[in-house]
Amino acid sequence: MSNSMNRHSDAARGGENANRRFPRGPLLIVAAAFLVPLLFITVPNWGEFVSNISQFSQLWTIPGNRQELVNNVIRVCSPLLLAAIATGCCWLWDTVRAYRQQQPAEAAPGQQDRSTWPGAGERTRFTSESNGKQALPTTPIPPVLDNGAADKYARNAEAPGRDDDLDDEFEDDIEVEDAPEQASASDAESAQTPIYLTITILGQLGMTLHVPGGKSYPIPLSLNSKDSQLVAYLAWNHDRTVNLDRLKEHIFGYGKDDEDATPQRLQDAIDSSKKEIRRVVRLAIERVNRAVGHEVIPPHLDPFDIRNKQYRLASFCRVTDLCAIEAEHKIIQQAFDAGLLVDSIPVYVRRACVRLRKAYKAGDFLADLIADTSKELGSWVRKPFTQYRDYFFQALLFSAEYHLRSGHLLAGGSSSDPERVKHRRQQRQRAHYSQAAHQYRIYAQRACDSRADLKVSFGGGGRAPGERVDMSERALRRFLTLMGMLGQTAELNQVYNNYHPYMRLISAKAWEPSRDTLADLKSAQEQTSAHRFDAMMTSSLALPPSAQVVNRS
Repeated sequence: MSNSMNRHSDAARGGENANRRFPRGPLLIVAAAFLVPLLFITVPNWGEFVSNISQFSQLWTIPGNRQELVNNVIRVCSPLLLAAIATGCCWLWDTVRAYRQQQPAEAAPGQQDRSTWPGAGERTRFTSESNGKQALPTTPIPPVLDNGAADKYARNAEAPGRDDDLDDEFEDDIEVEDAPEQASASDAESAQTPIYLTITILGQLGMTLHVPGGKSYPIPLSLNSKDSQLVAYLAWNHDRTVNLDRLKEHIFGYGKDDEDATPQRLQDAIDSSKKEIRRVVRLAIERVNRAVGHEVIPPHLDPFDIRNKQYRLASFCRVTDLCAIEAEHKIIQQAFDAGLLVDSIPVYVRRACVRLRKAYKAGDFLADLIADTSKELGSWVRKPFTQYRDYFFQALLFSAEYHLRSGHLLAGGSSSDPERVKHRRQQRQRAHYSQAAHQYRIYAQRACDSRADLKVSFGGGGRAPGERVDMSERALRRFLTLMGMLGQTAELNQVYNNYHPYMRLISAKAWEPSRDTLADLKSAQEQTSAHRFDAMMTSSLALPPSAQVVNRS
């Protein structure tokens, strides 16, 4: 078995070396560093050097000759010395250039407080990480409409045609599952290169072959943990190259003793994983070509693009789910950074939120592999796991905010409006508030459901809880307030009675509801009937302070 592995390792390295081309610039520099001193220094001094060598023992005995003899030897050997220096400089330049071409490497996983790590009885298992501090971005929570802006939107609501437009906008967002497929901005990237292999990472690792004409063939996968991590790591970095040393550190050397993590053993492990992934892909290509009846996919496609120890997926591969989510997140984040979401949620942003939430339906980053306690993963996986949850929760909050504001602008109206118009406005307002409450509930329940998330921390010892815990409780308060306004006290009691023991359990009883949460719960429970809701409708249904002030949300 050892001989077989060594043969495969040599073959793999040979295949990688075949793809490399010796750079012409450094070659010319080294050649010039050798030839110029050879012609102008070595050749003029060669005769003297030969003469001195023949009498070296006699000349060296005279102290006055020694410096001249050394200088003569240096002049003759200068081409070799200068060529060696030039070679070293070119190697250093090539190494620095290769690193500069990469995106900045991710920060080392930080040392979390003890409460952030999975307990022994939990499904997710991670070993300890190196010291350091995580620096992940904070998920922004959308501001809630203030009274001045609410009045402006209430006046706009009375404009001709506004109700019909809002109906059209609202229909396709009631059920996210029914939202039509939208072409992602990343689709344009494949215009030049045919895409034969698509990879999905969310939920469960998947690969699918595509043939001209639109037919798809899923690839049955039985990869081990290291093989799956190699594919997922390159998929996460699909827009940049990954240095070989990072793969060794984060995947193949993670958790190993020094004697088991020698460079040769790690290289053999990487070669073995690449061989298995290539075998799986090429067997699937062979089956597809056989099923079609002729060669529609090149049989020897290599899913890896490896140059100068820099790894990435081949150009014919596409990471569909991550690319789709990143494209929609870019739309949302650009609008947020430009300050376009302060007073309203534009329709194109709301639709991007809907598409992102739909793309995330499969689950979190490598969720199935993380949930399998028999697979021990490197700590690297926690960063993309947290990153894509950030994108999902941000879209969820802005989508909920859209419905909250839409319901608020429908609170306007004139006392002279016909009863039919008032009744229709009330129905649509309830529908918007119900959708907002539904999405706040999803956020509250999902925010802390995995300890693999780097932002799940329950504090303790004078430290504040992590972002997910804080935002989960804020979303819960908005849910309670809206459900109280809608008179749905049975549902709000059910959700809270499930939420409270769950948070106590996963926090090892460190979590306690805040005074604001208990106050909003009590207030919501007191609003128990449709009579209360109708009374609020007749007074234009202004949101209570707990749903208007952002720091009380």
